[in-house]
Amino acid sequence: MTTLLFLFSPVLSIPLVLRDIYHNRNSGYILAGLGFLLLSYFFVPGVNGDKAYYFHLYDFFSEKSFSEANFYIRTQMEDYTLYYFILAFSHLGISFSMLSGLVTATNLAIFFYIFRESVIENQLSKFSVLLFFLILIFSLSLPHLFSGIRFYFGSSFVVLGLYLSLVKNKEIKGLTFLLFASTIHYSTFIFFILTFIYILFRKKLVALKILYLTSFIFLILPTDFYSYPLSLLVDFDIDLLYIQKYLGYVIENEFEITNQGHAIYLFFARDLGYYLITIYALLSINRIDNKWFSVLLMALILANITFYLPYLFNRYVLIVFLIFVFILINDLKKFKYSSFFTLSFLMLSIISTSLDILIQRDRFAESYLKTSMLTLPTMIPEDPTNGKVFDKG
Repeated sequence: MTTLLFLFSPVLSIPLVLRDIYHNRNSGYILAGLGFLLLSYFFVPGVNGDKAYYFHLYDFFSEKSFSEANFYIRTQMEDYTLYYFILAFSHLGISFSMLSGLVTATNLAIFFYIFRESVIENQLSKFSVLLFFLILIFSLSLPHLFSGIRFYFGSSFVVLGLYLSLVKNKEIKGLTFLLFASTIHYSTFIFFILTFIYILFRKKLVALKILYLTSFIFLILPTDFYSYPLSLLVDFDIDLLYIQKYLGYVIENEFEITNQGHAIYLFFARDLGYYLITIYALLSINRIDNKWFSVLLMALILANITFYLPYLFNRYVLIVFLIFVFILINDLKKFKYSSFFTLSFLMLSIISTSLDILIQRDRFAESYLKTSMLTLPTMIPEDPTNGKVFDKG
């Protein structure tokens, strides 16, 4: 019944999809993932968004031979997996919108897989399954998910790699996914390094806790401290592409707050969430009964180190938020403050998602406020970009 209704109207099927998730049925997660595929497929980016750049790159690659495009990727990009997907789709004549939708569906498939495994393992009630599913959805930054495709694509494999290597003790498989994540987005390579070292030292949680507490030093260091490693990058003959990127983060102040609404969003979506999770971590520092705790500490260490590098900090915090959802699932019946942290994080996630949509309302309106979006048969003929041409973004 749910599948048939979804095939007619994904919008009308939402209550039935949620009912299936309430009962923890695989079909509910599959249809939810397909729903996000459609949302990503039809999302029209702004002229300066990452997705606009990928549309431009798609057009650029379609005009080049495979060898020319391959040379461009090898010489101009910090990583390559997504760019090779764009190259392949452009030469096969499959739209970038379809690639965008498939990437988003892959991300959600990974999150839903870990989610379902976690709720089964922890024997959550039906109400708790639905509650935490909503928390997971609200914890996602929708503009980043639909437009900042590359980092979320890498992040999903980071979370999967950490889950397998540190929670399920499947080290080789987990490290392989972490290494693959770094080929999607280079900034995730640090997770492979940290996890490999942690495993090499036999997962000494005490050492990780000490490292986490030590990382708070970065919150009081002068901001010009981050310019010191630049000379090391040069001495070690690091590729110029990475040096330029590092300069962008440290010296050029690449990330800027553009308006008051943006500032309010960052306060709720980033700052309060980070502080809430930090309080949780400090209260739990002496506990050993949550398998996800080492994963959370690892992500928080990176968040602390990059606290004064907002562009990097915002990325790592996205991963922290995802990990925290699984922390809460595992802690529901073990931690006396779990209800407080669950409700607080749910409220912050709802507020941040609402602000996300409010700030990006023009993008969401252009993408979804069409009568053709009411049914699947009327969606299919629609051109997601309405013939819009994107520059470099």
